[in-house]
Amino acid sequence: LDLDLEFQRMFAFENIDLIQINQGLEPSIICVDGFLTENDTGSDWLINMPDDLKKHSIYYLKWESQSFLKMVQEIFFPSIEKLFRKIVGPLVIKDVLKVWSTATSNAEKAGKSLAGLLHNQEKDFILFGHSLGSRVISYCLENLNKTHKCNIVDVFLLGGAVGNDYSLWSNKNEIVGGCIYNFLSKKDRVLQILYKIGEASKLELNSPVGRDPISIEFIQDIDVSQIINGHTVYHDKFCDLYLEYLSHKQKIK
Repeated sequence: LDLDLEFQRMFAFENIDLIQINQGLEPSIICVDGFLTENDTGSDWLINMPDDLKKHSIYYLKWESQSFLKMVQEIFFPSIEKLFRKIVGPLVIKDVLKVWSTATSNAEKAGKSLAGLLHNQEKDFILFGHSLGSRVISYCLENLNKTHKCNIVDVFLLGGAVGNDYSLWSNKNEIVGGCIYNFLSKKDRVLQILYKIGEASKLELNSPVGRDPISIEFIQDIDVSQIINGHTVYHDKFCDLYLEYLSHKQKIK
């Protein structure tokens, strides 16, 4: 992507890397992972992506979430999904608060940087975010909103580790030309426990969009509890989620 050098200095672009993983049609798709995803090439997105989406140009956004994954693995090894079925002790909570603070801070920086990249483009984009990747996207939209430039066609939040506060989402229709689709699952135990612990440390009592609806008219909440039984299965179930999205679009016409 072409960037104006002076504009680059306004944003912290050094903390993100936008990698093209597929050439194709516009609008371009940008995929953003969160924590618990050991993937620095975007291959999990591309391998599992429906053929309809593979027709597009696809980019993968690398940001500072991998260090969070490694810390979480050290704390919760061997399986975070299994561990969260047990009691989480005080020492674990202390570690969670430390890594959560780092990860959410990095997500805010990455979101600002992504906004800077997209603001400078003439082309349109579709955004996909999983877990804390949805948080990156929310910060991206917040910063794009200040520029009053609308080049986001649609947004897909998958198991989003970001709050469902009305104030956070109420003005996002001003920057998203199409729709925001929020895929949530009541079976996501990681968001149920990890998110609550991390946000409570900042005195934030909101619910994650990956478990509870945003409930704003221009945002489409899609409950996929029947498909998603954990936080880390969204990539594997991409085609099933896409069929659910198509079915949902047909119903609301």
